[in-house]
Amino acid sequence: MESDFLELLVANERVGRWMDILMDPFQRSRHKFAITQLQQDLQRGPSYIEEANRMGVTQVLTKLLSQTSPVAAELRGDEKTMEAVSRIIAACSGPMACGGKVSSFSYDGVTVHIREGALGDGLGAKVWSVCHIMCRELVRHPEIFRGQQVLELGSGTGLVGLVAAAAGAAQVVMTDYEDQVVDNLRTCMHMNTAAAAAAAASHQQQQQQQQQQQQASSAADGAQSHALDDLFGGSTDEDEQQQQQQPGAAVPDDAELFDDADSVEDLDLSAMLGRSSSSTAAEAAAASRSLADAAAAAAAGLTAWEADNMAVRLLDWQESADALEAAEQSGSLPAVAAASPEQQQASSSAGVSSSSSQPDRAPCVPLQQQFPVILANEVMYETAHAQLVAAAIRHRLARGGRALLCCAVRDQAVFDMFRDSCRRWGLRYRVLRVAPNAEDLGGIRGRERDYEGGFLLMAVDHADAPAADWHRDDFEPVA
Repeated sequence: MESDFLELLVANERVGRWMDILMDPFQRSRHKFAITQLQQDLQRGPSYIEEANRMGVTQVLTKLLSQTSPVAAELRGDEKTMEAVSRIIAACSGPMACGGKVSSFSYDGVTVHIREGALGDGLGAKVWSVCHIMCRELVRHPEIFRGQQVLELGSGTGLVGLVAAAAGAAQVVMTDYEDQVVDNLRTCMHMNTAAAAAAAASHQQQQQQQQQQQQASSAADGAQSHALDDLFGGSTDEDEQQQQQQPGAAVPDDAELFDDADSVEDLDLSAMLGRSSSSTAAEAAAASRSLADAAAAAAAGLTAWEADNMAVRLLDWQESADALEAAEQSGSLPAVAAASPEQQQASSSAGVSSSSSQPDRAPCVPLQQQFPVILANEVMYETAHAQLVAAAIRHRLARGGRALLCCAVRDQAVFDMFRDSCRRWGLRYRVLRVAPNAEDLGGIRGRERDYEGGFLLMAVDHADAPAADWHRDDFEPVA
């Protein structure tokens, strides 16, 4: 959420101020004051704790107190100061110290699980409100990517790519550039494969239990039928023949039939018909959280950069910009090929290659690999981003392919630059103004006025080879 990021900026400034004092030997007289203020700031929330951990506050305090100087001895002898130090270390070691919040999101029946990183890891470490607009668009229009190979730019936690993978994409290559974000993205990918496997096993177990219950119920019904026959003198084939031969025989009424039957006053219909919907919903939510936590634990030790129909890759947009500019200077832009089924298959094989110059680092997307579908969400915060994203789309999008983006317009100049960059590289750029749902606005609610252009769905394709089957006909050209 954007309010979280603003809080992080304040936390960075405040925690950094106290850390500068603690690490400055010429400000020893202010060490007690800095420790007290730091302890108070860490009570403000997880952003402060994340910043303190990132700056190594535990190591700094440990080193400071272990010194043999008179100042260190004075700190150790001050009860209030040592209590503050204890609280600081406890806060940095406790549950709030971890940026790995595990969450589950569902869109029209498609559920994915992600783990957010610490805000200090960058913008991609968190799920932003506008992301939910994009995810709902994908789930409601799976024809955008169904059966196709998809490239996601600036994946962050991978929420958009994970939704596309779960909703029918042939393969989704999720990309980012910061190592911390890419490592967390890999964890999110494995979380969802683990959750899918657990859900499948649970579904199979439920089916087996239902079959067993049905068999037991059938057996019980048979036993009850025999018992009733014994109670009321159940008919045999000979009895039925006699009744057919005596059509005038009197039929007993209800009073005669049930005169000796026991009354049933404590019949629990709720037990027969199932639990209340509110109870079921609460249990379902708890089960979803439990599944996400279990999936996170299962994914923690997995190091592969591919799983099922997903792959995680490093992608530097600057590579695309450099390639295009070099080609432009030479007088001809690099050719953009149409993505035939055979090329898509070859591209898919290249996309899951595990080669990397560093074993513990994600592989890069091959320089010439192109995709029929590109997705991106909240990838433009500065004019430089706008130029690079346009270059990446021109470089990576196959002819006849489509790129769908969703962004909040914080600075109109950024999107003017994106428009101009699209024109430069021969891309068609159209937009549709959209609005988040009320439940999406946690970080921007009441601050919508800060967004000059509101929220946009952005459709981009090659001007000379546009996509023939866009899922919407209400995108508008940008002047």
